[in-house]
Amino acid sequence: MPTSSGPPRYRDLDRLTPLSLSSSMVIKPESPPAPARNSGRHKPSEAPPTRTIEKRYYTQLHAAFIELRDSIPSMRVAMAKEGEENATKDPQEGTPKTIVDKEAILCRATEYISLLEERNRSLLEERIVLQSTIAAFEMLFPRY
Repeated sequence: MPTSSGPPRYRDLDRLTPLSLSSSMVIKPESPPAPARNSGRHKPSEAPPTRTIEKRYYTQLHAAFIELRDSIPSMRVAMAKEGEENATKDPQEGTPKTIVDKEAILCRATEYISLLEERNRSLLEERIVLQSTIAAFEMLFPRY
């Protein structure tokens, strides 16, 4: 049997019992034996639950990205029939753009949100100007 040159408390750990271990070492509780597996294959009719859950998650995530892509006017893809020229075209290539990566969708979505916020600010300013104009006319021409 080979001898180790380490400290005595680490030497031959496989021969030690839980009572002989020092207090600085952690004792792990014994786990029950693993159940026997049947060749590791699942029946074709039943998928493992984790795969089903992951597939549902990624399907919903993909659907959310498609919905986000279609809500951005510059990325909207018209579901055109074959031969129809109404499909959204890629401005750089001039070809219908149907597949867009997720990064591009998120970047354009943030740009579109910024544009909408700017439009909202300008509309609020215009509303304030119009309200002050109405107030000025009401002072000039009071209602009876």
